[in-house]
Amino acid sequence: MADNYGANHTCLRALSASLKTDFGVIYPAATRRLRSIGHVVNLAYKASASRLTRWP
Repeated sequence: MADNYGANHTCLRALSASLKTDFGVIYPAATRRLRSIGHVVNLAYKASASRLTRWP
């Protein structure tokens, strides 16, 4: 689990490269990365809030 911090993405890319080199394991870090729950909730809120309308 990683948050949205750039260093975490860098770490996962390095881990992916190391897994491939050392063990032949392919781990696509960019597509398999999990976001923190706070980031996921924020994205869901922004997506749904943009569709809400004001009540008359």
